[in-house]
Amino acid sequence: MQLLLNVPLSELLFMSFFLFCSQSVTYKTFRMYRVLGKGGFGEVCACQVRATGKMYACKKLEKKRIKKRKGEAMVLIEKQILQKINSRFVVSVHFV
Repeated sequence: MQLLLNVPLSELLFMSFFLFCSQSVTYKTFRMYRVLGKGGFGEVCACQVRATGKMYACKKLEKKRIKKRKGEAMVLIEKQILQKINSRFVVSVHFV
């Protein structure tokens, strides 16, 4: 603990952010809140990252619905589009 007393706050914040980003993302990483909307393959919920407190929209897809409607290709294409798009009208993908 003595070693951290001489480290600037900005470096400590960067180190904690780096450690957070290097961890795998699981369901327990987020705190889920209310449902924002529902669609053909699942729903979108408001969620909060437990470590940082940042709010995000979480899209939860149900595999049974996707397979039943043969929508695997459509879901993968949507993921690729959301990862590449840069628009102020479309939410960017942060965690996959």
